[in-house]
This record gives sequence, structure tokens and C-alpha cells, in this order.
Amino acid sequence: MMPRKLLNTILAHFKEIQQVSLATIEGDSPRVRPVMLLRINNRFFFATFHSDAKMGQIKANPRIEFCLMLKGNYASGYVRGKGKASLCDEISLKEKVLKMIPVFSKYFPDSGDKNFALVELLIDTYEYMPIGSDKAERIKLV
Repeated sequence: MMPRKLLNTILAHFKEIQQVSLATIEGDSPRVRPVMLLRINNRFFFATFHSDAKMGQIKANPRIEFCLMLKGNYASGYVRGKGKASLCDEISLKEKVLKMIPVFSKYFPDSGDKNFALVELLIDTYEYMPIGSDKAERIKLV
């Protein structure tokens, strides 16, 4: 598939909000957990507490990878995104996230809450396996 078409196909699988498995690194071991991945203006984010273990892992090593499972009736596929995590302090984006997922307001009363960490995932490589396929394709963005 041509690179632009492949990228468009990959991005079409992302909604405004979806659960993904996010991997960070602690020492020499991967640490994987579910997060709510948010797509805002073709940028990807997740929200967490500044004190959360994954924030310490990201500060020590910002390399991340996530996996979005694609489910069909009798088969599955996936989109994997690899890149770096970066803390985002844009108040307008934090406000948008609080509106997108109202339950976050239970933990973060406002966008300026010192415990509210908004993390942007800066993806440099995608790997895509269509539902029912046995062959994955990769696209490097940088």
C-alpha cells in the first residue's frame, strides 16, 4: 500500500476516545497497562496523575509503544504506534480532555490541577495488521 494511503487507513481506525495497551520501560523491563487514548486534532494523548508510576518511567525513558486491537467477527488485527511521550501543558487541551471524559473531573477539578498530567504521544512508526490478515505493514513517519 502507498505510504499516504496506508497512513490514512491506519488513522481511520482511531476514534476520539479508545482504550489501548500502553508500554513504557522501567529499567530494562517493559511495563504495560490500559489507558484511554484520546485523539485531538490528529494528535494522541492520555491523562494520568503526575505521581503515577508511568510518569516516572516516561521521565527516565520517554520511549513508548501502544497497541490498539481491531476486532472483527471471527478474526482480529491491530495498530501499533511507537514513539516518544511528552508532557503537554496546554491548558486549552487539558480543558478539552476534562470535557471529553467527564469522570476525569472527579480526579482533576480543573485544568490547572497540579496532579493532572496530560501526555502527548509523538508517534514515529506505525505497524498495521488488518483484521483477518497474517501480514503486518510498517510506516515510518520520521
